[in-house]
Amino acid sequence: MTDIATLIKTGQRVRTRDRRDVAGLALNADGTITGTVPVLGACRWSAEGRYLDGPSAGAGPLDLVGVAKPAADGPQHGSVVAQIGDKEAKNSCCD
Repeated sequence: MTDIATLIKTGQRVRTRDRRDVAGLALNADGTITGTVPVLGACRWSAEGRYLDGPSAGAGPLDLVGVAKPAADGPQHGSVVAQIGDKEAKNSCCD
């Protein structure tokens, strides 16, 4: 798992797995991360980004992940028609 604490220290953006922005991210002396998630309020994570107040140890929607930088500046365009006709793109998916 990625060390989210390192991403925060270097100023990179992080958010929850369910794509919510986290306000007020702070690294604590005990190695945990705190911040505020919309609708939920204050939350705690481990340095790896695992949500600490969850019901189980498995990955969940409130775990922190790094936000990937866009591949190129400006709008990105694609053609569904071109994808349908491309035999190499049979297993591609649009998000």
